[in-house]
Amino acid sequence: MQEELVQESLVLFVISTTGSGIPPRSMTNFWHHLLRADLPPDILDELCFAIFGLGDSAYERFCWAAKMLRRRLEALGAVEVAPMGLGDEQAPLG
Repeated sequence: MQEELVQESLVLFVISTTGSGIPPRSMTNFWHHLLRADLPPDILDELCFAIFGLGDSAYERFCWAAKMLRRRLEALGAVEVAPMGLGDEQAPLG
């Protein structure tokens, strides 16, 4: 998955957060790959992305995984093409 990301031009990420900002287990390997110090700062300069985070605003780190992913993608040169959406368990419609 990580290696294929540099070949994509547009990706929509949908990410849940549990408890106090913990990303889903299925994101662990992907996240560790993105955090590698040896990645060039422009490795994702061909990538456009959008993120929708799912969480619960009762927690201090509401949608933390989505927010951290956004920050890291931008640091690697990717361009956000739509404002990040945040789904809140506390909201009347979720």
